[in-house]
Order: sequence, then C-alpha cells, then structure tokens
Amino acid sequence: MKIEQFKKRILIFGIIALFLIALPVTIYLVRERQTIEQQAEDVKKVYLDPNTVSVEPDSKAEFSILINPQGTNVKNIKLVIDYDESKLAATVSDFQKDSSFLFDTKTLDVSGGKVFMEFGTDNAGSIFNAQKTIGKLAFRATGTAGTSATVVIESIEVKDADGIVVSGFTAGNGQVTIGQISCPGVGQAECSWDSVTGATKYHVKITEEGNTTPIFDRNDVTTTKITFESKAGKNYTCEVFAENVCGVGDKDSDTVNCSIPSSTPTLSPSPTKSPTPTPTSSPTPTPTVTTTPTPTTVITSTPTPTLPPDVTPTNTPTPTPVEFVATSTPIPTLPPTGGNAATIGAIVAGALIIIGGLLLLIL
Repeated sequence: MKIEQFKKRILIFGIIALFLIALPVTIYLVRERQTIEQQAEDVKKVYLDPNTVSVEPDSKAEFSILINPQGTNVKNIKLVIDYDESKLAATVSDFQKDSSFLFDTKTLDVSGGKVFMEFGTDNAGSIFNAQKTIGKLAFRATGTAGTSATVVIESIEVKDADGIVVSGFTAGNGQVTIGQISCPGVGQAECSWDSVTGATKYHVKITEEGNTTPIFDRNDVTTTKITFESKAGKNYTCEVFAENVCGVGDKDSDTVNCSIPSSTPTLSPSPTKSPTPTPTSSPTPTPTVTTTPTPTTVITSTPTPTLPPDVTPTNTPTPTPVEFVATSTPIPTLPPTGGNAATIGAIVAGALIIIGGLLLLIL
C-alpha cells in the first residue's frame, strides 16, 4: 500500500515538473518568434514598385519609387539609381514627382547610366515619418527581345529633422524584362501612342471610313495602346486626347489605309490557303505639349496598308516564347528559428502532458 502511494506521489511530482519545464519553454519560443517578426517589419527601406516589369522593345518600363522610414522624421533624401545603358535609356523628363510628395527638388540629373536625385524641405509641415511615394521613373527599353536589365538603387542618404544622416536603410531594386514585340492578330489593328507626362487618362476615338459613328469611343483609357477589329480596304482614323484634372488637351490624330494586295501571286505547286498576315504600321506624329498635355499617336492596321510618307509597315511576326526571369524585392535574411516557434512549443507541451497522463494510467 505504501509502495503504491509512493508511486502515485512520484507521478504527481513528475507531471508537475513536466508542466514547469514545458510552460516556460513555450513562452520563450513564442516571444522569440514575435521578436523576429517585429524586426523584419521594422526595416527602413527605399524600393522600386513593382520589382519586375515586362515590356516590348522600344517601350517604356515604369517604376514607382517609395520610401518607408519606419517612424523616422525625414527632411532630406538623396538617391543614386544605376541602370544598364546598353539596354535601357532615361532622361530627366522620364521622372515625375508624385503630387503628394511635397519636398523641393534639389537635384535631378541623368548621366553615365545613373539617375541622381535629391529632395528636401525647410517646411516642418512637409516632414513625414510614414511610407511615401516619391514619384515615378520610366526607362525606354533599347535592348533586344529576350534580354533583361536590372535597375539598382545604388546609394541612399536620408537625413532626419535635425539634419543627421539616418543609417539602416535598405534598397529594393527592380528588373526590366524585354519580350518579343506583340502584334495584333489577323483582322485586327492597333492604335498606340507615347505616354504624356501629367496625363491621367486618354480619350480615344477610332473611326472607320464611311461611318460617322466611331467603332471605338472611350474617355477612360489609361493604357497607351488600343487593339480593334479592322477590314481590308478601309481607312481608319485614330484620335487621341490627353486629359488630367485641368481638362482635355488638343487632339492628335492619324489615318491609315488598310488596303488589300493589288495582284494575286501564282504559285507552283498549288498552295494551301492560309490566313493573310497582318502588317502593322507605326506613324509617330509628335505634338507640342502645352498646359494640358497632348499625346502622339501610332496607328497599326491590317494587310499591306498604303501609309503616310513617314510610316513604315512591318509584317506580323510569329511571337517567340521568351523565358521571363523575375526577381523579388530583397527581404532581410532572418536567423533560423527551427520552424514555427508557437507550434513547436505547443507540441512539446502537449507531448509532455500526454506522456505524463499515460504514465499515471499505466502505473
């Protein structure tokens, strides 16, 4: 009888000991996990968004430049952004400061494959300590299809409200992937134009010869290209108006004739009929932009068009699949934790309790 009581006491003390060990271990692991997550969130950074942009050759890749100071009162920002001159091109006019970013522009220069920019303020009301969009930076893709180029934030200097340089800022870089030129399909044409600084949207009208009603008429277009159905032998006129909060700019337009071939070739042996390829045309008139910006237009159309003198048609190529390489915004590397800390702690505690309970039942 005494032996049985002794065994029960040992088991009770054993279970208590298991609880005393498991509980602090679980609490410790949970706290460690929370600390690591908090450290990851508290990283001060300047980064490009999105981190990867895919464009066609001679098109523009646009990045937003953002700063997340994590509570630091920012008074001055100086950045140097590096890019591959053999594949990308940029000018001062390719940067547009965000309307909500109230800092003065102290430096803005592009040379030697680098963009130099500095912004600051003497107005205490403009100082900020939360995430802000500095502006947008665009690059024209000059490289060949199937290549890519990295845009690197090479240098970051941030000063606080007291003019002291703040350390610890990390950079989030970007990548431009240059793909094959995308052409409209058979029986289609496209109207495209250069983006205009300051424009928030475009009003696009496309009219077919002989019809007074446009086949396309929208004033909420935010892209710089519209694809539409076309017919051989018809003239199409594309009109584009740039718009912003100030109003609507003057239109820019161009007309192209979508003509069919004048003769039928004789082939031997007898050919198998296939769809007629669709050429594209790219007239690029350059309007003068005043208070309200005006875009330039580019018209593309169907087979063998008769085009204005400054237009060179190109046949629809067969797109070649391109392997795109994406990179992600760097994330601080954290120390290994051995898995989900809370889960491990719970498993350890549960296992110890179950073992103790089994021993109590067996003995």
